[in-house]
Parts: sequence; structure tokens; C-alpha cells
Amino acid sequence: MTPDTRFAFRRSVSQRRTHRDCGLKYLHQYGQGWTETSLRGTFAFGIEFQETVNEVLLGRNGVTVATAPERFAQRWAARLQAAPPIRFAPNARVKAADLTARGPVLVRQALEAFAPRIRLGSHGYLDKSLTYELTPGLGGTGRPDIFCEGFNMHELLPPALRDAWAPQLSGWHYGIADFKTSGQKYGELDAELDEQLTEYQIAHRLACPDLPPVEWVALIVCIYTTVPTVQWLVMPPRSATEEASHIHTAQVIDAQIRAEVFPRNPRACFAMGECAFVPLCYPSQRHRIATDLVQRRERGNALDELDFME
Repeated sequence: MTPDTRFAFRRSVSQRRTHRDCGLKYLHQYGQGWTETSLRGTFAFGIEFQETVNEVLLGRNGVTVATAPERFAQRWAARLQAAPPIRFAPNARVKAADLTARGPVLVRQALEAFAPRIRLGSHGYLDKSLTYELTPGLGGTGRPDIFCEGFNMHELLPPALRDAWAPQLSGWHYGIADFKTSGQKYGELDAELDEQLTEYQIAHRLACPDLPPVEWVALIVCIYTTVPTVQWLVMPPRSATEEASHIHTAQVIDAQIRAEVFPRNPRACFAMGECAFVPLCYPSQRHRIATDLVQRRERGNALDELDFME
């Protein structure tokens, strides 16, 4: 049997991660076009948060650090009133009212933290769509949140790496950062081998050969707890060995997808809250398909996951 050409498209790192976590989820989302009828509240929060931050970093629409909290409040209020309505699980720790109160504070804290530490510089970009070939025939697509200059990034490295990288990362140096919004702190090692940062470093090198190289990578986690805070997880650039390992893994996963190998992983159904596709996988829950899910015509990258939220 010839594999279906519906899987012959460029894949993002989040797509490959979905397949690794559960092949059946990948099939439902990217092959069959299933998606949730309404956006989860914390995802919607991440969208409005990042759009507000981007407006300030780009100097767009006259939004400044001082006016950004109010700008976010306006965006969030409009999102809460939009159709279809966003949803929060009945037992969610964070409700819409919590995000309404904490969002403007977090926007201000984030931008005040960014101001002395990162800037776009002459070659920076925000949320730029990149297409590239990881290897011949293995197409990739990614959208780094920001390629920018970072100031004295060695100060934010883990202590064991700080002294060794101080000479290379003193002053302003370009790097890739991925913004996250989260209800809790990330682990201290979460950036060290983060596959999204690895992919973005490779993507930048392949798709933007005329721009300065990546000299550091970072997760910048904006945490909407009762006392909002910003967490920096900074690492030196990935080594050639780490890049090669990442590409090899991408080849293995891509080969499985093209061969239409979609193993189900029941342990992923409730690993971080309930998987959106439980109604498709559990016969006792199929009555929820009509209300929880919709099947769209678009497939592949048009249905890519939101990757900047928790």
C-alpha cells in the first residue's frame, strides 16, 4: 500500500513531539483534522499576553511599557466576550477572573524585566515563520518567538556554566528565546535540552544564513501565580553533536509518520489534564464528540499546535 500523501508536508517540532507522545493523537489532529470547538482559557491568555508584549517590542500601535497593562486588559476583556467562548475546566486552579487580575501585572513585570536584558537590535525578529530542510527531503517549519540581542546572558546561566561562558556572553549577543506562560515555575533543567530551542537554533541557521548566529538560547517563563513573576532559563547554544542528535530523532519520527505508524499511548490520555481527543478514543465518551470537537478540512501545518503556552 502506498502511504497517504496527506502526511507529506513540512513538520514542526511540536508536531513531531505530538507523535512521540501519542501517535493516535497525531493522526486525529494532523491527519483527520480534528480540533477542539473552543480554545482553552490558559491558551487564550498566552495568545493575548504575547501579542501585547510583541506590540511593545515592535513599537506597534503606540503601545509602550507604561500602557501595555491596560492594552492587555482590553485584549483579554474582548477575548472573554468573543465567540466561541473560551473554556476553563470546572476544577481548574486558575479561573478567568484570576487571569483578569494577574495578567496586567505580569505584562508589566515581563516588559520591565525584558527592558535591560533583551532588544531586537539591527537583525532581530519576532514570531517569524521559517521553512527549511533539516536533511534532504525532511522539511521543517518553525516560528521562533524572538531572535534578539541579549545583554550579559552569562549572568543568567546555571552557576556551573557561568564562568566558562562569561567571556563569550558578556555584552550584547544574539540568541533565540521562547516565551512561555505558565501557572507554575519550570524545572531548572527544562531549557538545557529543550527540543524546541534546538529546532529553532537549527532553523535560524538554515533559513537565515545572512543573519548573526545564535549564541544563546532561553526559555522566558511568565508565571501567572498569585504573585506573578518571570523566570529566565538560559543556556549556551546547542553543540554540533546535540544538533545532529535532534535531526536524527526527527528523521526517525518523520519516517514513522510517512509510513502511517500511529501507536496509541494510553498513558498520555490524562498525563497533563485530559487529552482533547478522549471522546474519539474512549467509546463511553463518544457522546461528547458533537459538543467538544469539530473536524476541519485543513490538515498538516494549518492545524499546528500552539507552542508558546504551558
